[in-house]
Order: sequence, then C-alpha cells, then structure tokens
Amino acid sequence: MVFKYEHPITGTLIYFPATLISDGWTDGPGSGYYAHYSGSITITDVEIAAPTGSAGPMTAAPACTGPVSIRIWGRVADNAGNYAYSGPHTFELSTSCP
Repeated sequence: MVFKYEHPITGTLIYFPATLISDGWTDGPGSGYYAHYSGSITITDVEIAAPTGSAGPMTAAPACTGPVSIRIWGRVADNAGNYAYSGPHTFELSTSCP
C-alpha cells in the first residue's frame, strides 16, 4: 500500500509506504473489504515563525500556537490491478516548540 500526504507548508505531495496489519471481508466474498495499515511520516523543512519582535527566521509557516493540519490519501486497488486514491483525509498534528 502506498500513501501520499500534502506537505503542510510547501503543498508538495510526498509518497510513503505502509505495512498491512490486518484485512478481510466483512461478510464473505462480494461484501465490504477492510484493511488496516501502519506507517510513519517524518515531516521536515517546516520552520515555525518567530514571535513578533524577536530575532529569528520569519516564514509563512504556521505560528507555534496549535496543531498543523495535513491531508493524506491512500492508494486503493481492485483484484484487476486498477487503482485510485482515497481521500483526502485530514489529520491534526500537534506541534512541539523549543
């Protein structure tokens, strides 16, 4: 399974793999099929804007006052090998400021 996310500052799409954890039919073949995946994302090159009046980098990045939203898509495929992306799904990431 491959996922992609939109970098919260640059807007570029970044792809990352995920490992299948569990899967199966909800009520036999032909019913819904659910799968759970696990993966990690490392977001780099995000600078937090320095407070007004302080020395330091000033960027278009979000202020260090709350969560940052990212959008994630998951690539899904059928038995014939056709695929599409599901999403976007929005997640809130907490920030950690020095």
